[in-house]
Amino acid sequence: MSNDPSPDDSSSRRDATLAFVLQSLREHEQNLDKLIGKLAELTPHIDYIRELYGRFDEVEARVGDLESEIKRLISYFATYQTREL
Repeated sequence: MSNDPSPDDSSSRRDATLAFVLQSLREHEQNLDKLIGKLAELTPHIDYIRELYGRFDEVEARVGDLESEIKRLISYFATYQTREL
């Protein structure tokens, strides 16, 4: 007797391996479909958050401008008061 697998054993192993690979691919496809669905749900929220950050940047820039203007006015009034004395 030889230890070589019979053609039937080799064929059934190949079929079992192919079935396992196909089942794994199906499961991965299903998982990817779920993840893509969740990403599609999150995308509008991400866009909204990105828009909010843009607005915060604009507000921050305006606050910086106001701060600079207030400092300039304080300096101006301090100089004006010094001139009157």
